[in-house]
Amino acid sequence: MEQFLYYLLRATITTALFYGFYKLLFSKTTFYAANRVALSVILVAIVAVPLFHYNLLPEKQPEATPIMEMPIAIGMTDFVIQEEPQPTPIEIPWQEILTAIYIGGVAFFLLRYIIGLTQLVQIIHTSHNRHTLSDGSILCITNKKMNPCSWFNYIILSAEDHSAENRAMIGHEQAHVHLRHSADRLLFDLMVCLFWFNPFAWLLRRELQSVHEFQADEGVLTKGIDAKTYQLLLIRKSVGDIKFAMANDFLQRDLQKRITMMMKNKTSTAKKWGYALSLPLLVLIMVVLSVPKLNATIVEQQEENEIENTINSQDGEEVIVSGSVRGDEGMLPGVSIIIKGSSTGTMTNPEGNFTIKAQKGDILSFSYVGYGTYEYKVTEAHDNLTVVLEQEAIIHSDVEVVVDSEDGKIIAAKIADEEVTISGRVKDEEGFMPGVTVLIKGSSKGTVTDMNGRFTIKVNKGDVLVFSYVGYASTEQAVEKTKSGVIIDLEEEEKMMDEIVVVGYEGDEGEQKRTDRLQLKGNIESIQLRRLPKGDSPLYVVDGVVQTKGFDASSINPEDIDNISVLKNESAIELYGEEGKNGVIHIETKENKSTAYNNKTTTLSDQFNISENEKVNALIDYDKIAFVIGDKLAAKEEVEALKPEQMKGVNIYSKGDKLKELQKKFNTDKESFMVIELK
Repeated sequence: MEQFLYYLLRATITTALFYGFYKLLFSKTTFYAANRVALSVILVAIVAVPLFHYNLLPEKQPEATPIMEMPIAIGMTDFVIQEEPQPTPIEIPWQEILTAIYIGGVAFFLLRYIIGLTQLVQIIHTSHNRHTLSDGSILCITNKKMNPCSWFNYIILSAEDHSAENRAMIGHEQAHVHLRHSADRLLFDLMVCLFWFNPFAWLLRRELQSVHEFQADEGVLTKGIDAKTYQLLLIRKSVGDIKFAMANDFLQRDLQKRITMMMKNKTSTAKKWGYALSLPLLVLIMVVLSVPKLNATIVEQQEENEIENTINSQDGEEVIVSGSVRGDEGMLPGVSIIIKGSSTGTMTNPEGNFTIKAQKGDILSFSYVGYGTYEYKVTEAHDNLTVVLEQEAIIHSDVEVVVDSEDGKIIAAKIADEEVTISGRVKDEEGFMPGVTVLIKGSSKGTVTDMNGRFTIKVNKGDVLVFSYVGYASTEQAVEKTKSGVIIDLEEEEKMMDEIVVVGYEGDEGEQKRTDRLQLKGNIESIQLRRLPKGDSPLYVVDGVVQTKGFDASSINPEDIDNISVLKNESAIELYGEEGKNGVIHIETKENKSTAYNNKTTTLSDQFNISENEKVNALIDYDKIAFVIGDKLAAKEEVEALKPEQMKGVNIYSKGDKLKELQKKFNTDKESFMVIELK
């Protein structure tokens, strides 16, 4: 599409030059027929001339690449340099945007033209009186109040104008029909649809309309109509009535200019030599279109081919380049020098010197941490090349340098891992999921999603995040750059919770015998546990103290948690009897803070901390949530009064078809529903 946009630019320049030429020399002449032909030729030139590329300007010779002096690494082995990935700049897709705007404009003007043409055809077909005139044109009389106009072989006249004075108006439109002006109008109308953004295209179309009117007026006057009477008729009919832009209207614009041209003496035929100036103008346009910036893509391709040919012509001859590399404060050891496009290279020694074998035409790239990269093209052997690197404004401070302890040579340099931030939300089929564990793979660092399934975590580039939740398959996400709005989908595992093998205990002193273990450690931001896929709620044990039924683990400050582990099946029943049949969740806190959580939850109000927990209240807008107990809407106070033992299950719907179904069922626009199922 880039080539087409350049074509439109070149066509705009061509239109501007041709319009200026015509306006300056011929717009006020009485060469009506010649001017009509000239405008038609200009239309063809505007479309055709920009299609071709012209090389009429002297080519600028490329400047020789400046030679820079570079460093030597004596006695050091070749190596492969892995460049640090640079952040991708934000690029605005201007080509796509401009293309979309252009296509939208073309569609708009074409649609407008088609609508107007349809209305004109409809008026012709619905006219109540049609008859053929002596010249073969068809006169259509309509009851619609409109100005006289013509379209190809049809002349449209309002019933009000069908009187004795209509002889001049009909004669005017017959001239349009006889000279086939509608064909010109059609071509110029299509041109302005395609070049709608170009003001000079619209001005050329207006010039053509003026020429058509001049010719029609001239045809009326040659039939013996009095000029003064005809001019008064034009003035009287210039107010009101419907006009059609695509038809040859009796009262097109420039009425004053039309009257002036009727009274004007014929232009001297000697001025027709001015049309010959169109040839120098065409050459000028071709020169202007030879400007490289109007042929950017082609010029770049030619330059690339020339450079490639130059390099290929010099390949094959091996030479030795040696010298030194220095910075602002002296010689630079450890500067990397690689042959561009290959893995061959060397480094400067502790004195900043280097020696490297290369072929003529190769480009040596010199780079050093904190300094700008410099490139040097090899054209011949060099034994005293000096390269000066300039220090960059931003210098990496986290650089690990490995130096040989015996000779002091730099072995390797590495920039420390770059820390990035990634944030997003975790969801399943029913909506966003709170309490999902987000861990950096291979470490204990991580976080947990909040009430709305959101998470934010800082990691190093290349880290892998592991998203896991009880009863769901874990998902991994590699991190390459800072990113927000990430959506992670978790899928339920085919096996339910009853099939998970966890920790078993045996022995009088509670000594652990490990079979398998589900355990969370580290800095946990929050905990939200959903009802287990099978059975009732598990038993919670905080720092060895068994909690009452309905205990809410999220009431514990995540910063106080040191360790979470899960017991299932026989191991849980053996230690805790019947109370452990649905599993046991052990929570160990830091610094003996368990007393703050023991036996806390006694009612559903306490469980959700609707009145007291500031963190929950900050996350939930109760004006936007509807409570449903059983199959009826309930007030917040009814929910607070429920006991946990009365509750069979709690589901929260904040999106999807289920939310829409509940909104319709209870005739409310609440954004979320908490549906409490009773036993």
